[in-house]
Amino acid sequence: MVLKAGVGKKHEMNMLEGPLFWKILLFTLPIIASGVLQLLFNAADLIVIGRFENELAVGAVGATSSLTSLLVSLFMGLSIGAGAAVSMAFGARRWQDASDLVHTSMALALGSGAFLAIAGWFLAPVMLKWMNTDPIILDQAALYLRIYFLGAPALLVYNTGYSIMRGFGDTKRPLIYMLISGCVNVVLNILFVAGFGLGVAGVAIATVTSLVISASLVTLALMRYDNACRLRLLALRLHPQCIGAILRIGIPAGIQSMLFGISNTLLQASVNSFGAAATSGVAAASSLEGFAFTTMTSFSAAATAFVAQNYGARHYSRIKRIIRICMLDAVVAGTSVSLLFLLFREPLLLLYLPEGPNAFPYALDRMLIVLSFYFTYAIGDSMLGSLRGINVSFVPMAATIFSICGFRLFWIFIVFPLPSMHTIMGLYTCYPISWILSATLNLCCMLYYFRRRCPKENELAEGQTLPEEETCRSVEK
Repeated sequence: MVLKAGVGKKHEMNMLEGPLFWKILLFTLPIIASGVLQLLFNAADLIVIGRFENELAVGAVGATSSLTSLLVSLFMGLSIGAGAAVSMAFGARRWQDASDLVHTSMALALGSGAFLAIAGWFLAPVMLKWMNTDPIILDQAALYLRIYFLGAPALLVYNTGYSIMRGFGDTKRPLIYMLISGCVNVVLNILFVAGFGLGVAGVAIATVTSLVISASLVTLALMRYDNACRLRLLALRLHPQCIGAILRIGIPAGIQSMLFGISNTLLQASVNSFGAAATSGVAAASSLEGFAFTTMTSFSAAATAFVAQNYGARHYSRIKRIIRICMLDAVVAGTSVSLLFLLFREPLLLLYLPEGPNAFPYALDRMLIVLSFYFTYAIGDSMLGSLRGINVSFVPMAATIFSICGFRLFWIFIVFPLPSMHTIMGLYTCYPISWILSATLNLCCMLYYFRRRCPKENELAEGQTLPEEETCRSVEK
């Protein structure tokens, strides 16, 4: 069966022609809004637990954040690989490729989610002990983590489906789905915690329920598409010729995120060594910082989608403009949010820690150093998203391992133990230095690989497309 583009035009965006600035902005704003909503709903978890339970309960939930990121990140790389591969196939008009990639990606998401749910259930207490989690909050943190990982299949299905939809320009409907599931999450938080007194278990159950809702809505949306990306549940299978196209980008992205998570987990373990008050304060600060983070990384996602489609269509000069616009937008947006949160950090932290004076100084110190230098992260992340769009992922992974993970490990084990540096401020000084290293290396990678992969003599004019091909081997190349 030969698939065509279909008629799902109202949900698609033409990334190959027309002005870029407004298209990138219109594409990215729903991604930012989705990320902000997700953070608001996550913040609601901490705020509700802080209001109706106590500071220790906030620490129990916050102590799991770096660990959940670590375990999920490897498999989340599959969604990044799926979105980039589908974008390239879409830009090159390889409709059968796009269909096979969709079904392979969703099958991988289901299988990976099931494995993660089982592993997370059994390993949660062991890993929390390894992270030096305070015994006072250990049992509550383990309970939250175990329930959370039961929702891993839904989490990976949602993110993979969202990445696929984003790959050809549909970012508005996932925003609506996030709003629906998030509202359910908040209502259930209040019901389970304030009404039934379930504490951290209630927050975890509400989170898993919202994940199942969002995954179901994205799956239904993909099933209703009238284009090559339409999902048919009976057609779910692993297409061997397409797995390589997904893993080529997905595995390095996942390993990179996982190693990033390892360094953050070690940082969290160092924070935990200061006690439960430090854990609670850093959890509150991290939640607020996430708003700047998701704003910047949304432009990286836009860069991947736009660059991938234009790379598939061989519109190389257009890729240059995409990279410049995405990087500038990420820096401006991230800096604006960071400055806003720095100005109002004290009243914002009071939402999380209304009765936590011991935790407050730890939160303030972290926000001051992280938000002041967040713009440097935006530069490197924009380059990283662009590199994935031209099907380059192993070298950026190595650059990240060196600049982020390697440097932070050096800092944790060599610099941080020094008496003069053994403070929260001393610990988090490694953040801006590692971001600057990462931005420099990724920029060098972008300049090198763009010249090699985007030669002018092979460029097609806007409006021209490659002939249709029916094999995923073309995507892998």
